[in-house]
Amino acid sequence: MKKLALIIGTILFGCTLSAKAQDISFESDDNKPFLGVRLGLDISCPTDWKVSNIGENGASMSLPLFNNGAGFDLGAVYNIPLWKNLYFEPGLSIYYNTMGCSVTIADDPEFGTSDDLSGSVRRFGFRIPFQVGYRVDFTDLDFSLSAFTGPVLTAGLVGRQHATIQYDGLKESGSESVYGHDGFLNRVDVGWKIGVGAEYNNFVLQLSGTIGMCNMLSGAINTKYRDNNVALTIGYNFFL
Repeated sequence: MKKLALIIGTILFGCTLSAKAQDISFESDDNKPFLGVRLGLDISCPTDWKVSNIGENGASMSLPLFNNGAGFDLGAVYNIPLWKNLYFEPGLSIYYNTMGCSVTIADDPEFGTSDDLSGSVRRFGFRIPFQVGYRVDFTDLDFSLSAFTGPVLTAGLVGRQHATIQYDGLKESGSESVYGHDGFLNRVDVGWKIGVGAEYNNFVLQLSGTIGMCNMLSGAINTKYRDNNVALTIGYNFFL
């Protein structure tokens, strides 16, 4: 993802340099509301499980239980001009996210036994972003750059965990919900999104990251885990 961000940043920077001799507008007076559709490659970036107050000494530790996983985000936005090139952009989207899990719980080299847990978590739900951004227009090129930020409300509708435990040559698999009375994850999260974008002839390319701000573990004591994600998004704007 770091290489991808560097490539996109280089492209945007190159476009800026090539357009520096063109007319640049920071405060257009003819901005109009528009609808936009968005489709994004969504990469889940879960944090480690942070466990605190362990034992009499109150020690803490981190458990890297989940790995990054790919998914998608599909939805629409409504862009509302506020002042000059400042805008407010609420939206609504559906998402599908995955996370991998691969952990060695126990290992006894003397007897050659191990207890390995592998599997995945797959979640489907919706997101409601509330973004505020500012756009710089290169009027002669019909090209613009923007930066945006704001909160994102995420609600999980369906979530399943698929796990396989292997112990001393024996293997057992199972699947169950990650939500509800027996689940270990909360359905609702609030994150903070930061991103940059480029628009050419109504086509949009954006790179963004969302930092989860809520503990996603349901009913956990002294344990915290948060959801982050990185998204590469394409889209098209329909001016009203």
